[in-house]
Amino acid sequence: MKDIAKRTIVLGMIFMLMAMSILPIQASENKKDAKPLKTQVNGENILAYINVSWETFFKDRDPFDLPPKVTITQSATRDFYFPEINGTIQMNFTVVCKQRFENPVIIPRFTRFDLSVYCNNTYRFQYDSSFQRCKDVVWQYNNITVGPNDVKNPLYTNGSNWTVNAKVGALGVPFGIIYYILGYTSRFLEPITVHPIPTPP
Repeated sequence: MKDIAKRTIVLGMIFMLMAMSILPIQASENKKDAKPLKTQVNGENILAYINVSWETFFKDRDPFDLPPKVTITQSATRDFYFPEINGTIQMNFTVVCKQRFENPVIIPRFTRFDLSVYCNNTYRFQYDSSFQRCKDVVWQYNNITVGPNDVKNPLYTNGSNWTVNAKVGALGVPFGIIYYILGYTSRFLEPITVHPIPTPP
């Protein structure tokens, strides 16, 4: 009888430990699936993605390989939620920027990324990165992130939603010579809506 009781207790403890480790995983997975997609209040609210790829001139000896290949994709989010303090919305945005070489090279290239956010014909953010060096075949991230401290002209929402416009771009510099005509690519994004979240006084 003692052996049976011991086995029952041991099996019961094993079962309880297994249940404790499995249930939280299932609960977290269910919570993850059920959680609605919404923007971060104090995080990185992604506006767009910029991918820049460089080709080596010596691959085909083609001068058209000198400018970078730039693709710009707007994120799926069109509604952003931010705290509102004293009637002013506290916006923060991120543009995910990355660049790489298609093939190994000796001479590096340089890329400058930019972001403009405006509303009512007034710039709220206007940011140009420094020239970022590209020298590898793996993706190198040079993200742009702007927040309340970078606002040029505050947007006074006073509890109302506002439509905001944005433009992003990338300027590539091969061999230290700036090709503004060949190397610059930009895109106006579809309008987004910013929603103020009132904060207690």
